Amino acid sequence: MIYYISSGFFTEETREKINSIAKILRSVPGNEVIVPMEFLVPNGENLPHEQWAKEVFDYDVAEINKCDKVIYLDFGADGDCGAAWEVGYAFAKGIPVETYKFGKDISLMIYNSSSTIKFIDNSPLKLV
Repeated sequence: MIYYISSGFFTEETREKINSIAKILRSVPGNEVIVPMEFLVPNGENLPHEQWAKEVFDYDVAEINKCDKVIYLDFGADGDCGAAWEVGYAFAKGIPVETYKFGKDISLMIYNSSSTIKFIDNSPLKLV
């Protein structure tokens, strides 16, 4: 299986959760796990920002296109619009999205784009 982990990775908490899930998935022989925060644009520090951003975008889209499943970490109001875009793109391409929900609120768009939702902290669901 090829997994693509979609999540914002701008806090220590989110990076720890991403790394934990990637480690579990990578422990299964034959799995490939794509973690966008691990991708470094070659010579990226010397590129204009727009060119660097296009390289990141193209990489992410190509990796979603080749994956079997997107794993989305949903942090509600602390979520990331880029990761939400990835969920919508995967949904449009017919790629299953497994959402790990942290907290109680969830976008109705994410809720309806997900093939599976796993509630991590057992909070009551609130669609927003």
